[in-house]
Amino acid sequence: MESDNSVILQTPRLILRAFVIEDVEALASVHGDPEVMRFSVDGVKTREQVIRFVKNSTDHHQRNGYSQWAVVWKDTGQCIGECGILVQHIGGIGEREISYRLARSFWGRGIATEAAMACRVHAFETLRVDRVISIVDPQNTASIRVAEKIGMTREKADVFHGIPVVIYGAKGSAS
Repeated sequence: MESDNSVILQTPRLILRAFVIEDVEALASVHGDPEVMRFSVDGVKTREQVIRFVKNSTDHHQRNGYSQWAVVWKDTGQCIGECGILVQHIGGIGEREISYRLARSFWGRGIATEAAMACRVHAFETLRVDRVISIVDPQNTASIRVAEKIGMTREKADVFHGIPVVIYGAKGSAS
């Protein structure tokens, strides 16, 4: 079981926690899967790139209290991907994005929605942000469904890192 001090969020099936170095192997298989990374602006990542990602995410979490976090399947303690909140710049504005990526063997079970909803609630209720977004490739119907299921609505088409995307957004109740 995960130590309590590393747990950031829990859902019925998942633990979201800060990354540990032991997550690198599981994440390398996720980030190394061309199908998982098909809609990523970065594409498939090497093990070394995953190590940097884990370090950068951990540093960001320590500085800001949020980041991409390990998604851990409670039944096995296995890291199955990542979900979290990060700052992305769209049209010169820093926006907090809820981002998610899971091992393909965990697709189609509502897990991304469960993790993303926990992040949305955390963003609004704990971090007290005014709004959150998701940046989605218009062909990524699964991610569009996740954004919609957590209460986001399509706001606009845009370009992100030279790639056409759709921005989904939601405002907190205090907005």
